[in-house]
Amino acid sequence: LAGSYNNKAFALDSLGRPKEAADILDKAIGIYERLVYKEGRWELVERLAKTKFNKAQILFALGEKNQATEAMEVIELLEEGIRRGGGESLRKSLLQVRGLIKEIFYE
Repeated sequence: LAGSYNNKAFALDSLGRPKEAADILDKAIGIYERLVYKEGRWELVERLAKTKFNKAQILFALGEKNQATEAMEVIELLEEGIRRGGGESLRKSLLQVRGLIKEIFYE
């Protein structure tokens, strides 16, 4: 279901409806947070992180201030996933996110 919400958010954003896309991403984030934090499904932490980062990018485009907080949470999530034994995929995602954050928020 969270994946479907992500797809719907992408479509809404592509149609020029970013606020609706951000709202839909909140639903996906809620599902992933429950799975990761309450059910211990740490293999899904990368999906949670990417969903949060997608929302941060949308909020940035909307000029909202809390996008930086969302983006920093993504880094913390990926780092926690790595500490819990996450593999090379998480390390690559962490490097990508750090690069994107630098590009988006600091240039």
